[in-house]
Parts: sequence; structure tokens; C-alpha cells
Amino acid sequence: MVVRLSGFADEAADDLEGQIEVTRDLGWRSIELRSVWGANVLDLSDSDFSRARALLAASGIGVNAVGSTIANWG
Repeated sequence: MVVRLSGFADEAADDLEGQIEVTRDLGWRSIELRSVWGANVLDLSDSDFSRARALLAASGIGVNAVGSTIANWG
């Protein structure tokens, strides 16, 4: 059994670069991607999504889940 720790990195930094830094500092290899640059990941423009994908790939940080804002409506 393999256990991998991850978390919502947007609670540590608003920008993806900061989220990647915190994730690496923790020694984790993946995050639950929820929001970057002030927007939910599902609302990113195509160019921002491509930028996020490239930053994650270059850093070696994977995404194990996409976080929903469903509980944050109120």
C-alpha cells in the first residue's frame, strides 16, 4: 500500500508558483488543485490552464484531484 500526502495548496499561496514551493518544502509530490491566480482551476482560461500545466510538469508536482468549490457557495 502506498500512501501519498497532498492538500489544497491554495490555502498556503494564491499563485501556483507559491503553491508548488510549499508543496515541495513539505516533501509532497502532488496537490489537490483548486484555485490558482485567484480563480478556480475549472474557470481558468486556456492559456492560464496551459501555463499551470507547464509549471506543474516542470516542477515534478502532480495533481491527484481537482478541488470543487461546491461547499463554498455561501
